[in-house]
Amino acid sequence: VVEKWQSRMTSSTGISDEDAAALIEELFTGFDHALLYERDIRASSTLVHRGQVNSVQARVEEMPCWTLHLNLAGGGIFLSENMERRTAPGDMMLMRPDARYHYGLHPLEEDWQHLWALFQPRPHWAELTAWKELDQGISLLVLPEGEARSRVERLFRELIDIGHSGGVEQSDLQHNKLEEILIRARAVLGEQESKALDTRIRHACEYMQSRLEKKFTLEEVAAE
Repeated sequence: VVEKWQSRMTSSTGISDEDAAALIEELFTGFDHALLYERDIRASSTLVHRGQVNSVQARVEEMPCWTLHLNLAGGGIFLSENMERRTAPGDMMLMRPDARYHYGLHPLEEDWQHLWALFQPRPHWAELTAWKELDQGISLLVLPEGEARSRVERLFRELIDIGHSGGVEQSDLQHNKLEEILIRARAVLGEQESKALDTRIRHACEYMQSRLEKKFTLEEVAAE
């Protein structure tokens, strides 16, 4: 980037507004997101408006940490080799360090507001981070509108506030808050999985009851 723009920057005529905008966009899209992570947990919020510099898509090749996003309003887009996800309010995206993807404001949206956190999970968080995987290292959990989503958002904002507090206890407080976020989110996922299982079991029971006079195999029931 330096070699490409150096001659224009040092020109006697200066740099035009169009070139300045193009330079800023190139710096943003090529920004190494790994530089954002410098301690146990870093959390913040981002509001993107179409036309702003941060509205262009960013590329993430590899991170030294996990990344968690909570979509609050508007919509973003996450793209990888085998996946495209347009996020909506309540969507939580979880990325492992090995995830490679592009993300940003969705082309059909004017705004996108989301909360995010960079962190290293505690060893006992393995089950809490076992979400539906969309692609390598990229997982999704959808919080339905209601109290569960409101609670997770409130906890996420508290996590951000703790990051501004400082003090020797900051790291422990942040980890406790993030663990509660993951527990609350995983509880919602457990309820969704239970409902899906209940539906399959109910369907299997109805199938068997409708054929009590006939013989059927377990494989036939499972296929239904």
